[in-house]
Amino acid sequence: FDAAWQKSTVFAGIVKQYMNEPLEPLEFNLDLDGYHVCGVLNDIQSGSFLRWRCAGLNGKDRLSIWIDHLLLNSLKQNGYPRSSRMISGNLMVELPPLDNAREILTDLLALFTAGLQKPLPFFPRTSWIFMTDGIGKAVSNWRGEQYSEVPGESSNPAMAFCFRDEDPLGDEFRL
Repeated sequence: FDAAWQKSTVFAGIVKQYMNEPLEPLEFNLDLDGYHVCGVLNDIQSGSFLRWRCAGLNGKDRLSIWIDHLLLNSLKQNGYPRSSRMISGNLMVELPPLDNAREILTDLLALFTAGLQKPLPFFPRTSWIFMTDGIGKAVSNWRGEQYSEVPGESSNPAMAFCFRDEDPLGDEFRL
């Protein structure tokens, strides 16, 4: 308990440095090339859209802040920030304002729709490793290392089922 308390206290001190005046929740209702997206962005602050997690940053966190950042920049609401920040236990990610957020969001919605029709070769860990370290490391992560206790991402039962008859790290994955 004492170790967790100490870690939380230090982390809270880091987050507090970036906190600003809270803004009203931002409702949105967007029509994007045939897609309709509506909802509310909460916990926005003046100066920056801030999210935090007192643990290591994972793929789900990255995707979540990215989508929120795209929504915020698609709205271009006066008096609201267009930059975003994600603070985690091991990393801080800062996202600058975007002029093409609507186009990126529309592309993601098209991928989402395609993913409802067939499994897409998008894998949280392997995709991130491909982006940062290249295809060789991505293949190793997907298959798993021979002498590692950490199984490859391909051992996930759902992924193994969806991609049992193909190598999912081909051309479509590399796009």
